[in-house]
Amino acid sequence: MCCFYSFLCIVLSLSATNVPTFSIKGKLVEAGSRMVIDYADVMLFNGNSDQPVAHTFPDSEGNFSLSGIQPGKYNMLVKLIGFDIYTQADITIDNRQQIFDLGIIEMKPLEMGLAEVEVVAQKKQIIYKLDKKIIDAGANLMAGGGRAVDIQEN
Repeated sequence: MCCFYSFLCIVLSLSATNVPTFSIKGKLVEAGSRMVIDYADVMLFNGNSDQPVAHTFPDSEGNFSLSGIQPGKYNMLVKLIGFDIYTQADITIDNRQQIFDLGIIEMKPLEMGLAEVEVVAQKKQIIYKLDKKIIDAGANLMAGGGRAVDIQEN
């Protein structure tokens, strides 16, 4: 009887270690320039869950791999500051292939450009200091054609 339980435990442990795992791979590049993106968050979600099942970063050549994935339906999200968020829904992992290759993923830069920036400021007309009061006659619109006494009176 003891041998039977030992044999059963060995068989169950071997079958648990032989559960196949799968992986998802791909490469991240910038759209247009095709430059490698070597730092982005690559996350895999199971169904409508908000907690990622797997998370990784691409290597220096833009390649990433999410391993240890169980069969099922997944959604992938790739995000990087300065780029649009990339999503791919309905990734189906089944027993037909060990590695699911997404190929080259092109990340689109955000369209944020400024054509022109204009900085406008005005200097104070009157500056108060401890022992004096400074009046800027050039900034005073009423000073046109007047005398210093007129500016002080206004």
